[in-house]
Amino acid sequence: MGAVAMDENFLLDGRFAINLKPKPIYAVSVTHSAVVYRAIVVPSSSSRSSTSGLAVGDDASHPSAGQSTPSPSPTTSSWSSSPPLGSSISISDTVGCDCMRGKKESDSVAAYFVIYSYTRSKKSTKSCRKRETLTLRFDNCSTYDENQEEAQRWKAVITSLIYRRQMPLAAVTFFPPQKKLLVFVNPFSGPGKALLIFQQEVIPVFAEAGLLYHLFVTEYAGHAREMVRDMKVDDWHGIVIVSGDGLIFEVVNGLMERCDWAKVIKMPLGTIPGGSGNALACAVCHHSGESYLKKHVLHSAFIVAKGEVIPMDLVAIDTCTGKRLYSFLSIGWGMMADVDIESEKYRHMGNARFAVMAVIKLASMKKYRGRLSYLPCEGERCRGSSLPRYTKKEREVGDQPGVEKTPENNFACHLVSDAIGAAGDDVGVPTPLLVPLSEPVPSSWVTVEDDFIMVGAVYQSHLAKDNMMAPNATLNDGIIHLVVARGTITRMQLAHIFATLEHGFQTSDENMEIIRVQAFRLEPLTPKGLMTVDGEVVDYGPIQAQVLPSMARIMALNNN
Repeated sequence: MGAVAMDENFLLDGRFAINLKPKPIYAVSVTHSAVVYRAIVVPSSSSRSSTSGLAVGDDASHPSAGQSTPSPSPTTSSWSSSPPLGSSISISDTVGCDCMRGKKESDSVAAYFVIYSYTRSKKSTKSCRKRETLTLRFDNCSTYDENQEEAQRWKAVITSLIYRRQMPLAAVTFFPPQKKLLVFVNPFSGPGKALLIFQQEVIPVFAEAGLLYHLFVTEYAGHAREMVRDMKVDDWHGIVIVSGDGLIFEVVNGLMERCDWAKVIKMPLGTIPGGSGNALACAVCHHSGESYLKKHVLHSAFIVAKGEVIPMDLVAIDTCTGKRLYSFLSIGWGMMADVDIESEKYRHMGNARFAVMAVIKLASMKKYRGRLSYLPCEGERCRGSSLPRYTKKEREVGDQPGVEKTPENNFACHLVSDAIGAAGDDVGVPTPLLVPLSEPVPSSWVTVEDDFIMVGAVYQSHLAKDNMMAPNATLNDGIIHLVVARGTITRMQLAHIFATLEHGFQTSDENMEIIRVQAFRLEPLTPKGLMTVDGEVVDYGPIQAQVLPSMARIMALNNN
């Protein structure tokens, strides 16, 4: 039976035998960062005082019940100030734990305790995770209730460590009921497999993490938008979207249409890839240090299960019809919008549809005349890979890299949050950097009129799994990354850029650049064309936008 050791180095400590073998005996300890276990030497004459057991496996959901195993003597294990060498399961890799009872009548006294973790297959950045379980068998006491009470104590401590809750060692053996997650699934998104993905790949992870949820399957376009606009938000801990980026757009704008938008937009949002592009899901995994090229669904579900939440920027958009939209991903015009919308006919191909249409559009290289105006970040007009990397400190405080902290720049970055606090819930989101579309842009803005192949405003690192358009973008850097391809770029140059986007946009060509801005206005002068916001078609015409720093919250791992 595990015994609590009042030592600063570990919270719980016990000796356990492997279920199916009498030897070796394991010393198991719970520290603040890991569950550590190592084989220890036990004298052969040890008398039976406990039949606690340990089993480690990749696929075990519960132990084999009814196994009789000798156990070590009740001698207290003695460890040095640091945990001993041996195997361990990191708390950061653990999603949950549970107590259960053996199925066989002969095993009716024992209680079992299972830890569920997803460890990396190799110790390298963004390697794939693999499911592992560790099972402890408690049967030192004469009754099941007593053994179950001890197992529940281990569960309480480990669960508190997973969710970083402060809890005394003599804590209660249960947690109060938690609010549910509201899960939206669009069964028509992308290849049409979102519901199957949730049922087969996401639910098992949620079950192991003990997450409660309510499933809402959308039936038509705008269904989720209606739901979140009218729902009682206090019933939910957060919203998880299993779909492409279109359903996330619906949810964000539905929340922002409420009179209490300032409160509800802080509800945590989670994303599971179930569509074609899945750009936000890729960006979240990229930020969290998880792979999105392999086992994308598993890694996204793992992120949601871990329960961590960080701020995420939104962008307020004014369209030519006077409609206000809120965006989390991008604005596209020219080839960028053409590829996104005209590839809809290849939706059954999933993410590959974008590459197919890009090749088609490269053959024509249509040019669009337009006027682009923007408020740049001070001193920021960088091309491709010459963009400076964000430092850890800049990510933590939300500063803009390379921006001198003048009063004017501080005003631009923080005016939005100050105005929101002063305005209250009943007033729309303030956008102090924008003037009405009918008025000229401020004189402090830069204006360029030219022929363009495309103009894209990007505020996440990825636009698709194989399209890292803004590799230096973070979820909350407070920056809009304007990706501009001028009409003078050659077909060969653009094809080379597209071919390398999986590894991040890199170019030193003056015909295509990234400009980091806080606000911009785009006025198409070519009479016909497409314009998109987060992959959704919007009215074609003048459009302007301003970043709203840290307006929303997203479920992501904070690895900074």
